[in-house]
Amino acid sequence: MAAQVIIIHPRDNVAIALRDLKKGEELFLPDGRPLNISADIAYSHKVSLEDIPAGAAVIKYGEIIGEAKGPIRKGEWVHKHNLDIEDYNTPQKLDRRIRWVIVCHNREGERIWRRKCGR
Repeated sequence: MAAQVIIIHPRDNVAIALRDLKKGEELFLPDGRPLNISADIAYSHKVSLEDIPAGAAVIKYGEIIGEAKGPIRKGEWVHKHNLDIEDYNTPQKLDRRIRWVIVCHNREGERIWRRKCGR
């Protein structure tokens, strides 16, 4: 069976719907775990892979993208109604493990991401 959702990073607690998902539907994650969908979720939207308590980090791409406004149950749609992303880039909220990189432009105007090693 074709994949129904994609989990971008092993740390993620949300997945991305690869098609419209219907409330009551049961699907299986790539590792074989079942996931019961508790609300209609549109293609490319986020679905919770686990119960996320209020105030806990919501993780996508292996990084914190916001925090739960209230409890989010496994299989629920994760979106602005239950995900707080406002002011998440304040110094108090940033994950201290994130390393900042310098973005510069070469002569042709292309963006270059400067690595720690200088390349």
